[in-house]
Amino acid sequence: IDGPFTCMHKLEGHLFSAKHEFSPFNVVAWHGNYVPYKYDLNRFCPVNAVAFDHPDPSIFTVLTAPSSIPGCAVADFVI
Repeated sequence: IDGPFTCMHKLEGHLFSAKHEFSPFNVVAWHGNYVPYKYDLNRFCPVNAVAFDHPDPSIFTVLTAPSSIPGCAVADFVI
């Protein structure tokens, strides 16, 4: 595909544009099993698993009703 292309992206509520002389769809495929490094799976701890690390429950908070006391909420809604 020939011609100039304008790629738009949004960052912190603002729109930015970048002009390219090549198609943004002209990419090389990536195979998921090829990685540039090795990762020790013994160090991997999925979210909400207590294998060796317990994440703070506040990471699941989607809505908080604050109170007048700092660090104390009236209500927390979690997923």
